Amino acid sequence: MGRSCARRLATALLVGCLGPAATVASNEVATLAPASPRLEFALGATPAADAVLEVVVLEVRNPKNVPVGVLVTLQDSARKTVPVEVMRFALFPADKPGRFIGRADKALDQLAAHLGARPGRLILAVEFDPAAGAAPARSSVELSVSADWVAMPGTGR
Repeated sequence: MGRSCARRLATALLVGCLGPAATVASNEVATLAPASPRLEFALGATPAADAVLEVVVLEVRNPKNVPVGVLVTLQDSARKTVPVEVMRFALFPADKPGRFIGRADKALDQLAAHLGARPGRLILAVEFDPAAGAAPARSSVELSVSADWVAMPGTGR
């Protein structure tokens, strides 16, 4: 079985088994779609100072070329805090996959201020951005997405 086929099978299985806002491991691929407009990724320990968040849109199904915006937030895994925005991005063209990188320093600092310490485990949420204009929930937009920390030397404080 080819890698692309295996990835699609894994995505289909995740979508079939998980309800909306189900939490998957950070190294998994899940599908953002009208039926599941919010994905949650369980991230490991708070990253080193030179780590950034990487959200990868591996595959896009957008037959009507509806504008697609994505909102990425962080929250402590115990959900004692409100989600804090890390980044927003849009696909351009609206049917093109891509790799999006964002620094999470400010979001982690906000979580730490609320909790009194930096959180150990985090929930990363990826969802259709309501501020992006068009409503993917009424269309047939689907994105295969993965997310995790990546080391980016030179980005630490």
